[in-house]
Amino acid sequence: MKKAFIMPVDYLEYDNTNYHMALTHLVLKYPKYAEFYKQKRLEGEYVILDNSLIELDGSMTIEDVLKAADIINPDEIVLPDVFLDRKGTMAEVQRAIGYLKNIDPVHKPYNLQAVCHGKNVREWQRCFHYLDELPEIDCIGIPKVTHTIFPNGRIDAVKYAMENRVNDTEIHLLGMWENADEFRYYTNKEKNFVRGVDSSIVPHCTIENQSFANGEFFKPNWKINLESQYDLDVNLLKENQSKFMEFV
Repeated sequence: MKKAFIMPVDYLEYDNTNYHMALTHLVLKYPKYAEFYKQKRLEGEYVILDNSLIELDGSMTIEDVLKAADIINPDEIVLPDVFLDRKGTMAEVQRAIGYLKNIDPVHKPYNLQAVCHGKNVREWQRCFHYLDELPEIDCIGIPKVTHTIFPNGRIDAVKYAMENRVNDTEIHLLGMWENADEFRYYTNKEKNFVRGVDSSIVPHCTIENQSFANGEFFKPNWKINLESQYDLDVNLLKENQSKFMEFV
């Protein structure tokens, strides 16, 4: 499983893996942010462009995602989705696919990730099958809120995807709900099934001086703002990144 660290704008240099998640609203707002991920892409590293749903409490449009994509040329874009809403997400995915086909009916400019949503297990499963059967979709994102839907957390959703996927659609895990050591409970088979995960939980916990080495894994009960100028202990940040990578 690959790791993407979501870092505050002032700490981009610590996004130090070869798998990255850039955010549409930050690409459009901060030239230095856009340039950072543009260069990562030019260096041959894998860059996903997210639609900023969690950060903005609502997805940016496919038009805005494509404006940001024109700047950084990512490998993959995350299509607009609607939080916990199967029907709303399916409608947004169809609109986005239609919009892309109107631009170029033959070629897909980027790999496409669609996020699986539902207010309960059955709704989530129905959304998963719908997305898995769409030929345009290359990757299905399992969001962190899925942890609240399944009895044993997001790991149940990963197991369901493993057992029921009918195409070679890849799986990406979007964010961490509450606990940085979620992946200590995944088998190697489950970890290998998932392509990657992104999260801001490492800098988030570091801001509160929490040490993963000391078992302080739980996310603080306030929302991180990636545009704020936090004072991070860089040594602790690196230690927490290392421990997180051990889990994954």
